Amino acid sequence: SYLFLVPKIEGKEKPIVSYEGDSAIMISKSFVYTPIAWTWYMTNGSEQIATNDSLLADKYVINRLSANITHLKILKLPKEDDGVYWCEAAFELGKSKRKLKLKVLSLMVPLKPFLAIVAEVVILVAIVLIYEMYLKKKEMCR
Repeated sequence: SYLFLVPKIEGKEKPIVSYEGDSAIMISKSFVYTPIAWTWYMTNGSEQIATNDSLLADKYVINRLSANITHLKILKLPKEDDGVYWCEAAFELGKSKRKLKLKVLSLMVPLKPFLAIVAEVVILVAIVLIYEMYLKKKEMCR
């Protein structure tokens, strides 16, 4: 007896991280077998919405570099694009899906550590100045 399995497609395991207003590229590959068609979806709650580049040409760009590799490029990322995306490859034996996660960060995220350090420095300088003023008043009272 023979066991036929639908070929698996490969993609990045770790979440793709990008910033609001930037763009993100997701890649899926099938090394061994060539898919008949590629389809990209975004999960919105429990339903999958097809990310069709003909519907939103200014938002999604789908490139097929070769028969075995596809790219989904999302332009001008808003926070709402954060989530789970699916790439589906149709083979003669059936369909195979791959889950990719996109994390969209606000521009404030990289600034938070810097702002925390600035606040620390300001507080320390204020404490030193207040202590020096206290010492000067103490010396004048003597």
